[in-house]
Amino acid sequence: MAADNPRNNSRRKPTKRAAARPATRADSHYSKLTRTSTMGSTERRSGTGSGRPETRRSGTRPANGAKRHPKLTRATGASRGGRPITGYKSLSSDAQRRVYGNRAPRRPRTGNTAALLVGLTVIAAFIGGGILFWTHRSVSLTVNGSPEKIRIGTTLEGLYEELAISTKAGNYIAVDGEVIEEEKGYAFSASVDGKALSRRQTNEYRIHGGEHIEFSDGGDRMEKYDTEYRDVQPKLVFEGSWGSVSFVKQWGKAGRLEMRTGKESGRTAEGKWIEEMQDCIVTTKNVEPADGKKLVALTFDDGPASTYTEEYLRILDEHDAKATFFNLSENEEELPELARKVAESGNQICSHTYRHQQLSTLGKEDLLLEINSAHDSILNVAGVDTTIIRPPYGDFNQNCWLLSGGTISASVIWNQDSLDWSLPGSDAIVQNALAGVQSGSVILMHDGGGDRSQDLDALPQIIERLQADGYQLVTLSELMASDPQIPAEVAAGNASMPEGAVWPTEIGEASQTEA
Repeated sequence: MAADNPRNNSRRKPTKRAAARPATRADSHYSKLTRTSTMGSTERRSGTGSGRPETRRSGTRPANGAKRHPKLTRATGASRGGRPITGYKSLSSDAQRRVYGNRAPRRPRTGNTAALLVGLTVIAAFIGGGILFWTHRSVSLTVNGSPEKIRIGTTLEGLYEELAISTKAGNYIAVDGEVIEEEKGYAFSASVDGKALSRRQTNEYRIHGGEHIEFSDGGDRMEKYDTEYRDVQPKLVFEGSWGSVSFVKQWGKAGRLEMRTGKESGRTAEGKWIEEMQDCIVTTKNVEPADGKKLVALTFDDGPASTYTEEYLRILDEHDAKATFFNLSENEEELPELARKVAESGNQICSHTYRHQQLSTLGKEDLLLEINSAHDSILNVAGVDTTIIRPPYGDFNQNCWLLSGGTISASVIWNQDSLDWSLPGSDAIVQNALAGVQSGSVILMHDGGGDRSQDLDALPQIIERLQADGYQLVTLSELMASDPQIPAEVAAGNASMPEGAVWPTEIGEASQTEA
């Protein structure tokens, strides 16, 4: 039987180890499964059927001397010559199957990678060279009338130096404009395509090609300075010399100004406005209705009066005319029903102060008492809010404006005086009221303060003759609103100083809103 076994025909003699334990198919490397333990050893399960796994240290040969399968590996952490084995072959077969399946990972093809890197390097060099060429190319332009070529992106200073352009430098100056040293300012000034550049624009400009550049003499250069700030109060400024209406054209506003002290010269001067100051401007003029309108304002002082006010209202209503009544508030408080009738009839009520005192003779406290008491009384009695005043005797000078503290928006006198106060007779009153009348005229008559029977006779004739000449008799607010130079809020009759505005405490010569 032994002679018939082909295995017994082998001339190789079994080793002692094989003789001690004959090799069986169960012991071949096909029947063994290896796995890596957590301690780095390899457990090998025997196929003898003993039921007990045989554990061998990693790196030892199988007990039966069989060769290890080429795809089976040493355990991770095993070493050869003291060096750890890593990579694919350092994994156990179970780990290999989990990571790669039944196929080993492909190794990168180093030849293709090198070719790709070379190609990318060439492309990068080509692009970089193109960019370098483009950003350093020369462009054409005109400088002071001559064609030139210069590298794109060159500064104006670089262009100036490269072309050796000659200009006269400005001076080195102190903060107040005094010259510290001549021709030590900026070397040149420049314009591009006809537009002058600021100093900042000159420093930042870069040549792009095709432009026309002109170099001229340089400007002054100011010394370095320290900066402080101070608040500046507005002044009261007057415009115009004569007219029937004086009004607030612009309300005052405080400003904040930069003050400069030169570090070299020690001089001090005003700098720029941090917050622009605005003077208060009062303008005096005659009303000039726009668009060829023929408008006239009839006005009556010193009312209301029990004998005359209602008669005036009746005549005005019969002739479809309107007027303005400058009432004394002490009279209004005695005859409140008449004040209300004036307002309800569509005619206008404004202030003639409280007691008819000459305002230019009063101190600030008494002047404000006269103005404010009258405004309050008109509002309480007639329900009319007004800031327009007719000063007694037409006397309201610049100092009165200053002391008024922004309590009034307009002071209205007249440019047609009927002289009715002198009782010249009704015909004279008519003649005086109409002599030289024109569109925008303000006619002065009286309601109270004496015998006004002549005015009652004269009034219908004045109205009829004006209307026959094409004039419309309107309230003062309507007349002022026809003039575009008078602010609409002032014309409305109740303008007050807006929030944030400041009333001046000094009279100024001219507006100081310049930066």
